[in-house]
Amino acid sequence: MLPILAGLALVGAGLWIYNELQEQAGAERERWYTKREEVQRSIEWHEEEIRNHLSSARHSYDFKVLVDMHFSCMKVADQAYSLLKDAIVSLEKIGEAITKTKEQRELLFERKKASTNSGEKAEIQQEISSIQELRSKLFNDKDEIKRQRDDFLLKVKDLNSKTHDLKISIRDRTGFKGQDWYARLEARKASRNA
Repeated sequence: MLPILAGLALVGAGLWIYNELQEQAGAERERWYTKREEVQRSIEWHEEEIRNHLSSARHSYDFKVLVDMHFSCMKVADQAYSLLKDAIVSLEKIGEAITKTKEQRELLFERKKASTNSGEKAEIQQEISSIQELRSKLFNDKDEIKRQRDDFLLKVKDLNSKTHDLKISIRDRTGFKGQDWYARLEARKASRNA
């Protein structure tokens, strides 16, 4: 269940729009909210480990430890980019839901205006109020996900920068093994991009 519904009683079109949003982006939203902090902690741990190794004054580095760390950083970055895709899907679907609520609200205003029955007008007004409240929550939710996405993306970019520094350090400070590893890594990268 999406977190935007806390304390929200939806009726009619608002409930339909919310259910459609839940169906289309519920899994992505759930992953974004449950996994983001876990991956963010992993990113921070990896950054600290890279800083510790690169700031060390030793001239002899343990090649295997550094290569394993590089591989681990790459896996964390892959997880992070997958989560960012979930955030993008969530934002797109929330945007669609906002558009649908606007369309439904306008239709309801027209129905209310055309109605002569006071009971029917009251029901329509209740549905309009429900949609207004849903719209407000959707806008707040969209802003929060954007903020989280932007903060998370900065952390991922920082990890990528530090991972690049680690890769260069492996090449420059671990002798022939490091140079050979770097050359093979760059060749694999070039073949994927070809």
